[in-house]
Amino acid sequence: MSLHETLQHRRAIRYYDPEKPLDSARVEECLRQATLAPTSSNMQLWECYHITDRKVIRELTPACFGQ
Repeated sequence: MSLHETLQHRRAIRYYDPEKPLDSARVEECLRQATLAPTSSNMQLWECYHITDRKVIRELTPACFGQ
């Protein structure tokens, strides 16, 4: 698939089934791919966390504007 085709078919998912867990291997691969994205001066000034503990997620929800 070309870059053009990929961009034409991208989409944002807004609603997830809370009972269906995310595949950790897929999340890890997505994060690995994200590290390849260019950043200003290639400084990579970001961090990603894959949090699965529901208690921690509930505690973080207010800091993430309810997301």
